[in-house]
Amino acid sequence: MATTRLTRLLSLQSKQLKLLAMLTGRSGASTKSTIAENLDNGIRAIESLSAKQRILSIDMGIKNLAYCVLEPDVNTDNSTYMVVDWKRLNLLAPTVPTTTTDLGQGVSKNAVSDTEADLETSDTSSILPDQDTKNLFVPSKMAPLAFQLSQTLLKYEPTMIVIERQRFRSGGGSAVQEWTLRVNMLEAMLWACFTSAKSLSSQEKREVDFDVKEMNPTRITAFWLAQPYMSGGVDAIVKGDGVSNMTNMEAPNTIDIKKEKIRLVSSWIDEGVIVGNEEVSNVMDGFRNLSNGTNSGRRKVDSLGKKDDLADCLVQGVTAARWQRNTLALRDLLDKAVDANAAEPKSASRARKAKS
Repeated sequence: MATTRLTRLLSLQSKQLKLLAMLTGRSGASTKSTIAENLDNGIRAIESLSAKQRILSIDMGIKNLAYCVLEPDVNTDNSTYMVVDWKRLNLLAPTVPTTTTDLGQGVSKNAVSDTEADLETSDTSSILPDQDTKNLFVPSKMAPLAFQLSQTLLKYEPTMIVIERQRFRSGGGSAVQEWTLRVNMLEAMLWACFTSAKSLSSQEKREVDFDVKEMNPTRITAFWLAQPYMSGGVDAIVKGDGVSNMTNMEAPNTIDIKKEKIRLVSSWIDEGVIVGNEEVSNVMDGFRNLSNGTNSGRRKVDSLGKKDDLADCLVQGVTAARWQRNTLALRDLLDKAVDANAAEPKSASRARKAKS
């Protein structure tokens, strides 16, 4: 039987497949065959991936909705990420940015309609002129807010939009909090708006298209917790090296996770992994030197408000890029195995099978 990517994946152990799923953002909580199919489908999904990527990462919230726009080069080993914009919005505020001036650099002017262009002279423009924050959390009020927010964010012309998947319960409790339902409503409406925009973009055959993906916070955490044990990356897992190193890894509590993400972002900025333009310099300055425990920049971070939301959206965006890169690395390894098998003489193949 001819070797394919899927058959090569099925030849690996279940533990190897689960680790590959973790490194590529796929579900690893299933049978061996299902995990292998998930990995194969993930590879097929990025076959036409462009080298020029622009990721819009959204950390859901209403009073503290954070987002960042970053440009990685997923087809190379370059580990630098250019941050085009990095903000947090309070959707209950009377005004919310809706113009290219507010969005910062890197936004195409031709993405602005004639009506919106008239707003460029003002710093902010109300999404809902008659916004009543007391009665905002009903579909008739939330829908226009979600639509305008989606249109504002799409002016960045992203190639991928990643949205934090919201939970329904906290701490394993049976009750569903009202505020959680409100954020979930906004999440669902944003998905509907982006999906509609994508469909229209496809029908109109626009040059810039985008994908929308959900990001599971648990998978993001597991991915970064595993990094100290995964120096060899995808190649080491496929070869079976270092798989046993993962058995003693323990997950920290929720508070530690938030602190670790802030320290992770700080280390990226200090090491030059994250670079940005003038629009995000204030946010970046606030995160500097926090990874080594010094006080420099701590007051600036506090002035930014909830720094964990800003850190979450950036970590989420970088994670999405890393998952893409690992998927491409897995594809290349599998293709080499397929090509090597196809080039192997039949006599050698029979001899190898006889020995096994």
